Amino acid sequence: MAEATLKKPEFSTPQSCFTKTYVDQKFLETSILRRYDLFREDPEYSEKIRLIRDEHKEYLHKSARGLSEGYQELDASQPWFCYWILNSLDLLGVLDDTSSFVYKENLFEKTIYTIARCQGELGGFGGGPLQDSHLAPTYAAVNALAIVQKYHKGALDIIDSKKMFSFLLSLKQPDGSFAMHIGGERDLRGLYCALSVAYLLNIQTEELIKDSELFVKSCQTYEGGLASVPFAEAHGGYTFCGVAALGLLGKMEVIDVDSLFQWLVNRQMKFSGGFQGRTNKLVDGCYSWWQGGAFPLVVDYIQKRDGISLQNNNNGDWAFHQFALQQFILSCCQQPDGGLRDKPEKNRDLYHTSYCLSGLSRSQYNTFSKTTTVLGIKENLLKEIDHIHCIPVDKVEVAKLHFQNSKLEENKN
Repeated sequence: MAEATLKKPEFSTPQSCFTKTYVDQKFLETSILRRYDLFREDPEYSEKIRLIRDEHKEYLHKSARGLSEGYQELDASQPWFCYWILNSLDLLGVLDDTSSFVYKENLFEKTIYTIARCQGELGGFGGGPLQDSHLAPTYAAVNALAIVQKYHKGALDIIDSKKMFSFLLSLKQPDGSFAMHIGGERDLRGLYCALSVAYLLNIQTEELIKDSELFVKSCQTYEGGLASVPFAEAHGGYTFCGVAALGLLGKMEVIDVDSLFQWLVNRQMKFSGGFQGRTNKLVDGCYSWWQGGAFPLVVDYIQKRDGISLQNNNNGDWAFHQFALQQFILSCCQQPDGGLRDKPEKNRDLYHTSYCLSGLSRSQYNTFSKTTTVLGIKENLLKEIDHIHCIPVDKVEVAKLHFQNSKLEENKN
C-alpha cells in the first residue's frame, strides 16, 4: 500500500478577476481549504482521514426502506435508485456481510419485484411500471440485477434476452448510434448503455455494433474529450461513455487518444484534487468516476501501443493523482451523517453517493501493478469497481457467466 504525501494547495484563480466564475471558484476553494487545513497541520493527518462507513450504510439502508417525498418527481428513475443503492452497498462490502441476511433478502426481493414491473412488453425497461422502455433505466436495471444475482439466484432470469435484443436493435441508427427510446434523442449515453447491456447479456452481434465506433469518433472535439453528439462541447460523462464503448468494441484506435489523454489529465484540478466535468467548471464528486473511470482504458491502450509505462510508483497506475482525488472525496464529499455529495456546501444524494464511491474505488486499485493506493486508514479500501460497467468486478463475472451458460443451454435445446 503506497504512502500519501500531499502538499498545501495554492489558489488557482487570479486575484484580479471578479467574474461570476471567479467568485464561485474562490468560494469553493476557500471551503475546501478549511477542510484540508484540519489535516495538513497534523503530522498524523493521513491516519485521521477515514471513510465513514457506518454513516453511509445507515443512509443507504434508510433510502432502501423508502425514499422521501422529494423523490416523487423522479418517478421515472426507479431502476436507477435500485442500482445506486445496491452499487453503493456492494462497494462498501455490506452485501458480502453474512449478518442481517433477512434484511438483505428483503432488499433483493424488493429490487427484483420493482425492476420486473418496469420491463416492457417489447423488451428493455422503463423508468417505472407501464412506462416506455428507455436505454438509461435499462442499463440501470441490468446492473442492479447483476449485483443481486450473486446473492439471490434467478435475479437475472427475469430479463427476456430475446426481447432485449430486439429492443436494442430497434434503437440502432444508420450512423452507428442508438436512440435512447423509440423516437428519442441519440447520443453517446445511448450507445454506451446499449453496448454495456449487450455485452453483459452476451447478445452483441455484428449487426448490433456495426459502425458504433464511427459515431464515437464523430463526437471527439478539438479539445480532445468527447461530446454527447458531434459538434457539441467535450464533457466528462459523455467521454466516459465513449471510451467505455470503444473498450467493449476493442476500437480505441479510431479516436485521437493522445489528445483525449491530455484533456483527461487537465480535468483534475490542482487545488482540490477533484475532477471537473468540462473546461472552466467547478469540481464535482461524481466526475471522480466519469473522468477517473476513463483512465484505465486510455492508459492501457497507450502503454500497449507505445511499449511504455505510465505508472507512477508513488501514486499508482492511472496517470492522475490518486491520493489527491481520494483526499477530495474523503474530506469534501462525505456528508457527516452519511451519503456523499457533489462538493462542500451541497447536499447528499444517491447519485453522488454511488459515483463518488465508484471513483474512490477506481483510484484505489492499480490493475497493472496489482497493488492498492489507499489514503488514510486501511479500512478506507472499498471493493474493486469494474472500469466499464461500473459495478463491482465480481458481479460482472457473475452476469457474464450466467448468460454464457444460458446461451449454451439454448444451443443444446
